Amino acid sequence: MGIQLKQERGQEDLLPSKSKPVRVMIVAGEASGDQHARALVEALKKLSPECEIFGMGGRQMRSVGVDTVVDSEESASVMGVVEVIGSLGKIYEAYKDLISCAKQRQPDVAVLIDFPDFNFFVARALKKMGIKTFYFIAPQVWAWRKSRVKTMRRIIDEVATIFPFESDFYEKNGVSASFVGHPFAYRAPLSKSAVQLREGFELDPLRPVVAFLPGSRHGEISRLLTPMLESLRIISKVRPGVQAILPVADSLNVEEIREALPEDLNIKVVKGQAREVLAIADVAVLASGTVTMEAALAQVPSVVVYKLAPFTYFVAKRLVKGVNYIAMPNLILKKKVYEELIQDEATPEMISVSLERMLGDEGLRLSMKEELAKVKEKLMVDGDVGHTAASRAAERVLELAKAGEDT
Repeated sequence: MGIQLKQERGQEDLLPSKSKPVRVMIVAGEASGDQHARALVEALKKLSPECEIFGMGGRQMRSVGVDTVVDSEESASVMGVVEVIGSLGKIYEAYKDLISCAKQRQPDVAVLIDFPDFNFFVARALKKMGIKTFYFIAPQVWAWRKSRVKTMRRIIDEVATIFPFESDFYEKNGVSASFVGHPFAYRAPLSKSAVQLREGFELDPLRPVVAFLPGSRHGEISRLLTPMLESLRIISKVRPGVQAILPVADSLNVEEIREALPEDLNIKVVKGQAREVLAIADVAVLASGTVTMEAALAQVPSVVVYKLAPFTYFVAKRLVKGVNYIAMPNLILKKKVYEELIQDEATPEMISVSLERMLGDEGLRLSMKEELAKVKEKLMVDGDVGHTAASRAAERVLELAKAGEDT
């Protein structure tokens, strides 16, 4: 049985009784958070058409009319201890601008999406100002730095979790939480077939396709792109008919990536369209992170690579406790469906071995697909007819805004 949500309220009950529009501040610091924020904004506007939404985000949030007082693509798309140190100036300026804006515009509720280290600082300041805080795409404190849950009890009013086991963890630790489902599990099917997509990408429908997804952050690209490309060079010698495609995240400059590719390597580079690329891939090489869920829901046999700056990894290894896997599909299924190549294992040779194993064994690919097919049902709320993760979260956000008025 999945997790049931708290009793729902009618749409009219979700709107604050005051005449002025609901004012919502949203803080999304990364490309994936920007995508989730867009869906949330659309759901909020459907429930409360006059709501005013502003905050920190990228092109996805701007596309649905959000006033992004801070551009996340310029200020905050960094990862890891070493990387953050190099970007402290931009991050601090983003923080100051957000807090200044919050003081001026006094939102009824602030929605924080992922990006926990930054968002914790923002939440502390907002709570001192008496602003309600709502966390969507909760930090994985169950995996590492568990002591942060004590901080969350003080600075976060409510959490909307996207993985079913997370809400139990938060509730047991005194943080109000609801499982709203995973956003990816509720998306409509792609409008084009795999055949049409391959034609659009100018790929041969009869030859195998390997997708390479090195991540959306500059640090990930600098560490993962080269070993991924070199693995393609190795596998191409064994399987000269293989085709390769690399979708570049919206947060990155696609032309810079194209220019960085070796001229003798045949790989199709496209802007965005990760979901479409995974829909036509026979196998994939994935950076650890959000894209592993994309691949799992597309049922793409894959290998996951994870590589941090040495000092960042040294710190992270000592903070992660009681977690057997790094790839979320493996955690959800409680078994290693996706091979994981971590740090020094993330070499071209080992990636190519994993690719050859999958490409050369149809039975293995089919068994992986069968396991991955179980992921979607685990990411949805029981009886979730007519709802999405974003609509569930939007209801909770508006209810919290009303609670803020009533106190």
